[in-house]
Amino acid sequence: MELDKNCLYRPVIFYKRNGELLSVENIHYHSITKFFLVTAIHKNCVTLMHLRPCLACYPTCSLEPTYYYTTIEKSVLCSYQLFEEYYPCHCYHTIASFNDCIYNPFTILSGYDEMVLWKSNFADIQYGTLQVWVQEYTSTPIEIIIHQKNGKMIRSLNSGCIKLDQCVKVTIKTNGKEKVKGVFKINMESIVKI
Repeated sequence: MELDKNCLYRPVIFYKRNGELLSVENIHYHSITKFFLVTAIHKNCVTLMHLRPCLACYPTCSLEPTYYYTTIEKSVLCSYQLFEEYYPCHCYHTIASFNDCIYNPFTILSGYDEMVLWKSNFADIQYGTLQVWVQEYTSTPIEIIIHQKNGKMIRSLNSGCIKLDQCVKVTIKTNGKEKVKGVFKINMESIVKI
C-alpha cells in the first residue's frame, strides 16, 4: 500500500488486509484506539501517533494526541481513510483521579443462574481488578463475565485476580442448581477530565 504525502499530520484510520480496522491498545491510557496521526512515511513502514477522542470536548470531533507511537509495516495494511471532520486538538483539561475499594458478600439462590455483581455509573476511564471467593463449598461451577465499553465480554472460570479495564458491568453465572455464597472485592481507579 502506498501512502500519499498529503496524509502526513492528518487524522486517519487504516484497514488491514483481512478487512478489519487497525486498532492498537495503549497501555498508558488504558484504551484502544483506531485513530492515528501519520508522522513519518518510510520505504516499508509507517509511523503513527495514537490519537484518542477528547471526551471533555464532546460533541465536537476532537482527537487528542497521546504522543505514543506505533511503527507498522505497510504490507499489513490495505487501505486508509482520511478524516476531514476530525482535527487534532491540544486540550488542557484538569484530570482528577480517585480510587474505590468495594468488598461485598453475594448470594445466588437455587433456581437462579445469574446476578450482577457490579455495574458502573461512570462515563470516563476506569480500570482495576476483581477477586471472587466462594465461601461455602459447592460443586456448581461459576463463570465471571466482564462486560467492556466496546461491547466485548470476557469470560473467566478463574476467581483469581481479574483485570477490569474499561469494564462497565460484572456478572456471575452458575447452573442454578444450588445456592452459591461468596465475597467479591473490586479495586478500581477512575479518571475524570474536568
